Amino acid sequence: MLVKHFLFLGSFGDLPELKQLDLSNNKIKNVHGLSASNLTTIKSLDLRFNSIKTLNEGTFDLMPNLRHLYLSSNKLSQVRILRKLRILNQIMTFSCQFLTGAVPNWLASLDLSKNLIEKVTVGSNGKSTLNLLDLSSNNLESLPVQLFADFDHLEKFDLSNNMLRNMEFLPDLPKSLLEL
Repeated sequence: MLVKHFLFLGSFGDLPELKQLDLSNNKIKNVHGLSASNLTTIKSLDLRFNSIKTLNEGTFDLMPNLRHLYLSSNKLSQVRILRKLRILNQIMTFSCQFLTGAVPNWLASLDLSKNLIEKVTVGSNGKSTLNLLDLSSNNLESLPVQLFADFDHLEKFDLSNNMLRNMEFLPDLPKSLLEL
């Protein structure tokens, strides 16, 4: 039930065993309806190559098993990782001027490549479970030094194809990092 580029409530009916949902390469502009969908078993959600500009707070709150979120090649300029559920603990904000959004922080991998992200700010409340973070091909000029304070599991971090001018964060990279 994709109407006018929006995902509506109940679009997926009752799919109690669904683990992977691939909605890539569509013309989706809004995913706010996912917050009330019955997708509690989803582990992987692929929303690459759409036209998503914003993610509302709570969009993924009813997906407690979500571990892999792919949002590359959209039009996101601000994304906020919020502390919401049982193992949530990292607050991270990817920001620009006027767009807002939220994604869960209990993820194992988060792909935000090929968007319009200009700035990353972080507030920490504990350890993060993230082991892959892709911020490649955005508009980043710098990263905060404290970005990696609670990323004990981060193994791959992609910053390629940005406009980085400041590398002050390099000494604080997590010891778990295998690829940069």
